[in-house]
Amino acid sequence: MQANFLFEVDYRTWLLKFMDEYEFITKKEAINAGAEMVGCNPTTSAKYLAKLTSLAGPLCETKDMTGEVVILYRPRPNGNGHHPTAQSFPKEESVPTPARPRLLPG
Repeated sequence: MQANFLFEVDYRTWLLKFMDEYEFITKKEAINAGAEMVGCNPTTSAKYLAKLTSLAGPLCETKDMTGEVVILYRPRPNGNGHHPTAQSFPKEESVPTPARPRLLPG
């Protein structure tokens, strides 16, 4: 059981870093290359990918123009869909207040 957990951490780390750099990967490559990179079975990496693409995960599946299933970051409601893994958010008290828009005379 502990080996599975170690593989999962390595797989998630590898895939999210890959996604940060390339923004997408085919599902087939996410499973097979991921298994090769971390040393686990492709069946196991497919399970890890299923968790990452679940409703609670940061990734989603879609099809490209050729019909191949690709993995992308899950779109955010008010964003561009990219979820950088190393994003750090400022503390609430350190968030600057937006300037009020100026009204032009007229």
